[in-house]
Amino acid sequence: MKNTAFIQQAEAALRRSALAYPESYEEFPWGHRAIKVARKVFVFMSADETGLSIGTKLPHSNRAALAKAFAEPTGYGLGKSGWVTARFGPRAKPPLELLRTWIDESYRAVAPKALSALLPMAAAEQKTGEPDVATKSKRKLMRDAAVQAKTGKNWSEWFSILDRAGAKKKTHKEIVACLAREHGVGPWWQQMITVGYEQQRGLRKPHQRPDGYSISRSKTIAAPVARLFAAWQQPRTRSRWLGESSLTIRTATRDKSLRITWPNPPQPDTTIEVMFYPKGEAKAQVVVQHNKLPDAKSAERMKKFWAEKFERLTALVTA
Repeated sequence: MKNTAFIQQAEAALRRSALAYPESYEEFPWGHRAIKVARKVFVFMSADETGLSIGTKLPHSNRAALAKAFAEPTGYGLGKSGWVTARFGPRAKPPLELLRTWIDESYRAVAPKALSALLPMAAAEQKTGEPDVATKSKRKLMRDAAVQAKTGKNWSEWFSILDRAGAKKKTHKEIVACLAREHGVGPWWQQMITVGYEQQRGLRKPHQRPDGYSISRSKTIAAPVARLFAAWQQPRTRSRWLGESSLTIRTATRDKSLRITWPNPPQPDTTIEVMFYPKGEAKAQVVVQHNKLPDAKSAERMKKFWAEKFERLTALVTA
């Protein structure tokens, strides 16, 4: 494998940073990770054995960003709108702090004003494209002030209230209900405070979402996208690398995507999204997003499962 642990760690760290922003979520519309707010993308990201790439919209620091050796205008005409793509090889060490400031600027450029207004301005970062020490040191305080302005209490007060309410032993839904029922917090801030509390107290684990655990695996394979798609869609071919399975394909878009129900007895069914992304005529990337897993152990088990199955899939379609 060419991919290094550092690239995987960098992708995970940047993903966490992007998904920490208000009302952000991720999808895989073209095989790459797209992190959105209000249905608009503010981060494109892809990591596999060839390395890491991340695209952000930089209306203020565009010129400074493009001066970096690893940066270039994003393709498909997006570069004309201020989008910049940074690419790093499998053994590179991406500058995480700089990339986080780019994510921050991109979120502000894309998010509705009501959401971006909750964040500090970071003007120095926007001008230079580099992290600003003074701004970074104030960021927590300013966000704390925004929470107090909108809810009447700061983070420390909310954490104390939830601790006294026994929130450490409550589920995400139970904490949300407590905030709504006993403190009159609105829907958006219920989620914001709950997630902040869970992160602060170590209750939200890697891959955890409100509807369960979610993991993703991707691999670029030296085979045409049509062959990869057929290896998934056709039951006989699929059984040769995936084994016997009672999965159900709910929807299929030829050479682009599959949505699958994956049985998980005695637990409820889980769901899988498979995306196919051509990279030339003889190479393609496949991305699996496995959602609604019941616990952290299941998430780790399925990460290993899909890594092993991808190796078998590669051997089959490249034979």
